[in-house]
Amino acid sequence: MEKRLEILRKIRNVTKDPADETAYKKFQELLTSHGIAGVSDILAIAHDEYEKKNFRKAADLFAKVLPGAAEYEEAIFFNAQCWYKLAQPIMKTKGKEEEASGLFKKAVESYAKHVAEAERLAREKGKEIDVKIVGRWSGSVNFLAYIHISDIKGVYNPEKALAIALTIDKIPNAGEKYVPPTYLIALKANVALEKLAEAEETLKKIEAKYPGEGANINDALFSIANGYDKLAAKTEKNDETKARAYLIKAGQYYYRWASDLFTKTIEPRHYKIIGDKVFVLARETNSPEYYKMALEMYQRYNSCLADPGTHKIEPLVGDAYNDFQRILADCYLSTGRLKDAEDIYVEKLKAADPKAPPYLQDQLAKIFIGEAKTASGPVDRTRYYEKAKMIYGNLAAAMRHVLANEVELKKLPPKQVEEYHKYFWDNFCKYCELNFDIGNYEDLQKDLDVYKSFYPGYDEGKFGALEKLVALEAKNFTKLPKEKAEENAKLFWENVLKDCQTLFDAGKHEELLKRLELFKKYYPGYDEGKLGFKEKLEALEAKNNEKLPKK
Repeated sequence: MEKRLEILRKIRNVTKDPADETAYKKFQELLTSHGIAGVSDILAIAHDEYEKKNFRKAADLFAKVLPGAAEYEEAIFFNAQCWYKLAQPIMKTKGKEEEASGLFKKAVESYAKHVAEAERLAREKGKEIDVKIVGRWSGSVNFLAYIHISDIKGVYNPEKALAIALTIDKIPNAGEKYVPPTYLIALKANVALEKLAEAEETLKKIEAKYPGEGANINDALFSIANGYDKLAAKTEKNDETKARAYLIKAGQYYYRWASDLFTKTIEPRHYKIIGDKVFVLARETNSPEYYKMALEMYQRYNSCLADPGTHKIEPLVGDAYNDFQRILADCYLSTGRLKDAEDIYVEKLKAADPKAPPYLQDQLAKIFIGEAKTASGPVDRTRYYEKAKMIYGNLAAAMRHVLANEVELKKLPPKQVEEYHKYFWDNFCKYCELNFDIGNYEDLQKDLDVYKSFYPGYDEGKFGALEKLVALEAKNFTKLPKEKAEENAKLFWENVLKDCQTLFDAGKHEELLKRLELFKKYYPGYDEGKLGFKEKLEALEAKNNEKLPKK
C-alpha cells in the first residue's frame, strides 16, 4: 500500500483527468487522517506541495524522511531545494536580507547533507549508482557552490565556493547540465580571490570541453575582465606598471565579452562602457589594434544613438555628446580614417563656443597634416598643409593678442601666463614648419623677421622655440633667392631699429636695455656693420644708458 499514493500521483500528472485527481486526493486524505502514511507516501505528498510551489510546507514534509530510509537521498535534496527557492526571490529585497540569509543557511545545511549521502551511495554502489542520484548530486554541488559565491550576508565564502565547485570533476558522469555552470562558479571564486591566472585556466577548460556553452563562456569573460579592472584600480597607487598590465588584460576581456556572439543581454550603454575602457588602453599603449577595438564598440553605440526608440537609449546631450564625438574622432584619426575624423571636427567647429579651448582646431590641424601625408598628389598635399598652417597661424595670432593685453595678464596666475606663452610658441613653430614644408620660403622669412622684431631671441630659450626657429631659419636661408637675402635682412633690421626707438621714445629705458642685450646675445655685432644698422643701434644704446638710473 505504501507505493500506491505515488502511483496515483504519477497517473494524475500524466492524464490530467479530474477523476484521477479526485482519486489521488481521497487516498491522500485517507492515509493522513488515519496516520498510516508511509515514507513513500510522505514523499509523494511533499512532491505534490513542491509542484504547487508550497515550498515551506514541502520542506517540512521532506524533512520527515529520516536517514536510513531508501528515499532519504531524494528527500534531503528536495528539502534543500525548498529552502533555496524560498530564499532566492527575497535575497535582493530591502529589509528581507536577514530572512534570506537564514533560509540560505538552511539550504546550505541540507545540500551539504545531500552531498555526503550521495558520496556514501557512490562508494557503496560504485558504477551501479542511479543516474538520478548522480544528477541530484551534481545539482547539490552546483547550488551549494553558487550560494557561497553569492553576495549573501553570513553565507558568502569564495574559498568554500571554490573547494566545493572543484568536486564536480569527482562525480562520475556528472553531465553537461551542471558541469559548465559549476566551472563558471569556480572561475568566479578564483576572481574573487584575485587568482586571475587560475580563472583564465578555468575559462580555457570550459572553452575546450564545452565550446557550445556560449552563455557561460560570455559570463566568464566579463568576470575575468571585471577582476582585472578591480586589480588595476587596487594596485595603481603602488605599482603603475603592474596596474597598466592589468588594465590591458581587462580591456582585452571586455572587448571579447562585448564582441561575443552569445552576448544576448548586452545593452547599448555597454558598448560605450567597453569602448571607454579599451580607448584608455589604446592611448596607454598607442596600439592601432586597441583603437580598432574601441572604434568597433563606439560605432555600435553610435548606431544605437541613431535609433534611440528601437534600442531604448537616452540620447547624449551637451558635454557628454561632445566628449563622445571627440573620442570617436580620435579613434578614426588613430586608425587612419582621416576623412571620418575630419567630418566630425568640422561639424563640431560650426557649433563650438569661440571662447572654448582650441582643442578642436588643434585636432583638425593634425587631421589635415595626416591627410597631407597620405595625399595622392602634390596639389592635394599642399592643400591640406595650407589648411593646417592656417589653423596654427590663427591660433598663434589669437594667443599673441591675449599676451599683448598686459593689464589682463596681471590678473592671471603666473603659471597660466606661462602656459599661454608656451601655447603661443608651440603654434607659431608649427605654423613656420608647415610654411617651410609647403615651400613658402620667402613668406616664412618675412614672418620670422617680423616676430624677431617683436621678440628678439624669440622665446629666450624657455619653451624650445628658439632652437627650432633658429635651425629652421638656417635651413630656410639656403632656399631663398640670393638677390632677396640682402633685402630681407635690411627689412629685419629696420623693424628692430624702429621697435627699439619706440621703446626709447616711450621712456621704457630698462626694457630697451634688456631688448638690446638680447639682440647682442643672439646677434653679436648686430648686422656686423653690413647694412648700416650697427652704428645706429650702438648710438641708441649709448643714449639709453644715459637715461638709466645710476647704480
